[in-house]
Amino acid sequence: MNRRGFLGGIGALVGGGAAAVVLPKSVAAHSGDAFTMNGYRVSTPVLSLKGPTIEITGKGSMNMQSSVIAYDMNMALAQPLLNKMTVPQLRAAFVDRGDGFSAVDFKVFGTSTNPQNDLASRVGKAAAGEAVKKLLGGRKLF
Repeated sequence: MNRRGFLGGIGALVGGGAAAVVLPKSVAAHSGDAFTMNGYRVSTPVLSLKGPTIEITGKGSMNMQSSVIAYDMNMALAQPLLNKMTVPQLRAAFVDRGDGFSAVDFKVFGTSTNPQNDLASRVGKAAAGEAVKKLLGGRKLF
Protein backbone atom coordinates (compact mmCIF):
# COMPACT_ATOMS: atom_id res chain seq x y z
CA MET A 1 0.00 0.00 0.00
CA ASN A 2 1.51 3.32 -0.97
CA ARG A 3 1.42 6.51 1.08
CA ARG A 4 -1.54 7.95 -0.85
CA GLY A 5 -3.45 4.67 -0.43
CA PHE A 6 -2.84 4.58 3.31
CA LEU A 7 -3.91 8.20 3.80
CA GLY A 8 -6.82 7.69 1.43
CA GLY A 9 -7.90 4.76 3.61
CA ILE A 10 -7.77 6.92 6.71
CA GLY A 11 -9.61 9.66 4.84
CA ALA A 12 -12.29 7.17 3.80
CA LEU A 13 -12.82 6.27 7.46
CA VAL A 14 -13.59 9.90 8.25
CA GLY A 15 -15.67 10.43 5.12
CA GLY A 16 -13.46 12.91 3.31
CA GLY A 17 -10.88 10.95 1.34
CA ALA A 18 -7.17 11.73 1.55
CA ALA A 19 -7.95 15.46 1.58
CA ALA A 20 -9.53 15.10 5.04
CA VAL A 21 -6.17 14.14 6.55
CA VAL A 22 -3.73 16.99 7.18
CA LEU A 23 -0.28 15.58 6.53
CA PRO A 24 2.37 15.87 9.20
CA LYS A 25 4.79 18.70 8.53
CA SER A 26 7.67 16.72 9.97
CA VAL A 27 8.77 13.13 9.90
CA ALA A 28 11.36 12.08 12.42
CA ALA A 29 13.08 8.96 13.61
CA HIS A 30 14.61 9.67 16.97
CA SER A 31 15.53 8.27 20.36
CA GLY A 32 19.19 8.72 21.05
CA ASP A 33 20.31 6.81 17.99
CA ALA A 34 17.98 7.10 15.00
CA PHE A 35 18.51 3.45 14.11
CA THR A 36 20.73 0.47 14.78
CA MET A 37 22.04 -2.05 12.31
CA ASN A 38 22.89 -5.66 13.03
CA GLY A 39 23.84 -7.59 9.91
CA TYR A 40 21.08 -6.95 7.38
CA ARG A 41 18.55 -5.85 10.02
CA VAL A 42 17.95 -2.14 10.55
CA SER A 43 15.95 -1.34 13.69
CA THR A 44 14.24 1.97 14.27
CA PRO A 45 13.44 2.33 17.97
CA VAL A 46 11.14 5.34 17.55
CA LEU A 47 9.25 6.60 14.51
CA SER A 48 7.21 9.76 14.87
CA LEU A 49 5.02 11.47 12.27
CA LYS A 50 3.02 14.27 13.85
CA GLY A 51 0.62 16.75 12.36
CA PRO A 52 -2.26 18.86 13.69
CA THR A 53 -4.93 16.15 13.18
CA ILE A 54 -3.01 12.88 13.02
CA GLU A 55 -0.05 11.36 14.82
CA ILE A 56 1.55 8.08 13.78
CA THR A 57 4.21 6.63 16.05
CA GLY A 58 5.89 3.28 16.35
CA LYS A 59 8.98 1.16 16.22
CA GLY A 60 10.19 -1.72 14.14
CA SER A 61 12.74 -3.13 11.77
CA MET A 62 13.54 -3.92 8.17
CA ASN A 63 15.73 -6.64 6.72
CA MET A 64 17.83 -4.89 4.06
CA GLN A 65 18.48 -8.15 2.21
CA SER A 66 14.90 -9.42 1.97
CA SER A 67 13.09 -6.04 2.36
CA VAL A 68 10.84 -7.63 5.03
CA ILE A 69 9.40 -5.05 7.42
CA ALA A 70 7.84 -5.48 10.86
CA TYR A 71 6.55 -2.42 12.73
CA ASP A 72 4.32 -1.93 15.77
CA MET A 73 2.49 1.33 15.18
CA ASN A 74 -0.03 3.62 16.84
CA MET A 75 -2.28 6.08 15.03
CA ALA A 76 -3.94 8.92 16.93
CA LEU A 77 -6.63 11.14 15.45
CA ALA A 78 -7.61 14.54 16.81
CA GLN A 79 -11.13 14.50 18.23
CA PRO A 80 -12.63 16.68 15.44
CA LEU A 81 -11.25 14.26 12.82
CA LEU A 82 -12.41 11.21 14.78
CA ASN A 83 -15.90 12.73 15.06
CA LYS A 84 -16.08 12.90 11.25
CA MET A 85 -16.14 9.10 10.97
CA THR A 86 -19.25 8.36 8.96
CA VAL A 87 -19.85 5.08 10.81
CA PRO A 88 -19.81 5.90 14.53
CA GLN A 89 -19.13 2.25 15.51
CA LEU A 90 -15.67 2.58 13.93
CA ARG A 91 -14.71 4.97 16.73
CA ALA A 92 -14.81 2.05 19.19
CA ALA A 93 -11.30 0.98 18.10
CA PHE A 94 -9.85 4.30 19.24
CA VAL A 95 -8.96 4.88 22.90
CA ASP A 96 -9.06 8.42 24.27
CA ARG A 97 -5.55 9.51 25.32
CA GLY A 98 -6.81 12.48 27.34
CA ASP A 99 -4.97 15.05 25.21
CA GLY A 100 -7.55 15.67 22.48
CA PHE A 101 -6.47 12.60 20.50
CA SER A 102 -7.80 9.05 20.40
CA ALA A 103 -5.52 6.23 19.30
CA VAL A 104 -5.46 2.69 17.93
CA ASP A 105 -2.54 0.26 17.70
CA PHE A 106 -1.78 -1.58 14.45
CA LYS A 107 0.96 -3.51 12.73
CA VAL A 108 2.77 -2.90 9.45
CA PHE A 109 4.31 -5.95 7.82
CA GLY A 110 5.22 -7.40 4.44
CA THR A 111 8.02 -5.87 2.40
CA SER A 112 9.15 -2.35 1.71
CA THR A 113 7.81 -2.67 -1.85
CA ASN A 114 4.51 -4.21 -0.73
CA PRO A 115 3.74 -3.06 2.81
CA GLN A 116 0.56 -4.31 4.48
CA ASN A 117 -1.19 -3.29 7.69
CA ASP A 118 -3.94 -4.62 9.92
CA LEU A 119 -5.54 -1.26 10.70
CA ALA A 120 -8.78 -1.96 8.82
CA SER A 121 -9.24 -5.35 10.47
CA ARG A 122 -8.63 -3.91 13.96
CA VAL A 123 -11.10 -1.08 13.39
CA GLY A 124 -13.59 -3.50 11.82
CA LYS A 125 -13.33 -5.92 14.73
CA ALA A 126 -14.03 -3.13 17.22
CA ALA A 127 -16.98 -1.94 15.11
CA ALA A 128 -18.42 -5.47 15.03
CA GLY A 129 -18.06 -5.69 18.81
CA GLU A 130 -19.93 -2.42 19.22
CA ALA A 131 -22.69 -3.62 16.88
CA VAL A 132 -23.12 -6.81 18.92
CA LYS A 133 -23.23 -4.83 22.19
CA LYS A 134 -25.90 -2.58 20.73
CA LEU A 135 -27.88 -5.54 19.39
CA LEU A 136 -27.78 -7.34 22.74
CA GLY A 137 -28.60 -4.18 24.67
CA GLY A 138 -26.16 -5.03 27.44
CA ARG A 139 -27.42 -8.61 27.87
CA LYS A 140 -24.90 -11.46 27.82
CA LEU A 141 -25.15 -13.94 24.97
CA PHE A 142 -24.18 -16.97 27.07
